[in-house]
Amino acid sequence: MKSKTEKLLDELVKLHPKYIDLSLDRLKLLLKKLGNPQNDLPRTIHVAGTNGKGSTIANLKALLKGHGFSVNSFTSPHLINPSERININGSDIADKQLLDLLMYIIENTSGIPLSYFELLTCAGFIAFKKLKSDFTLMEVGLGGRKDATNIIRAPKACVITPISLDHQEFLGSTLSKIAYEKAGIIKYKTPTFIGRQKRSAMKVIKAEAEYFDC
Repeated sequence: MKSKTEKLLDELVKLHPKYIDLSLDRLKLLLKKLGNPQNDLPRTIHVAGTNGKGSTIANLKALLKGHGFSVNSFTSPHLINPSERININGSDIADKQLLDLLMYIIENTSGIPLSYFELLTCAGFIAFKKLKSDFTLMEVGLGGRKDATNIIRAPKACVITPISLDHQEFLGSTLSKIAYEKAGIIKYKTPTFIGRQKRSAMKVIKAEAEYFDC
């Protein structure tokens, strides 16, 4: 049986049925109405790539918590319940909390249509602003450059795990094109850590990093 949160998400997605919609325009408008919570997150580490994103987040979380830091994290997809995506220092957000956040978003966005992933990303930003931790770990949902998580302007660091061919219908037919999209999370003079890559992917990532003086 679906939870109230899952039922609400199903209804909301009917307003914008395109499950994956790689654009940041609507999200920028929405977050502005919500006070841009993504700009008030502590020490964010942004993780993109094809393989190993989840394990990278898990290892970073274990490392940071082992050194006494509190850590919030946003990951996808979930296995059973959407609340798994928003983790507050080791515990998934309560279903009632997530439901309240979604209702708050609906009430304050004048019906701006958003995709399923965008809604949950916005909920994560608001939750992390209210329930702050020492670090925030954000996993890219798809690609990077136009992914909803890439609305973050100044991460503490960026990580790109090994890249291979994935979601070619959205990201491009070649490894170079896919690497270009994933390298889109790199920000100006931001420490960027790159996993082992194939030559064509590394060439693209290196060019992007040099452009942003990383």
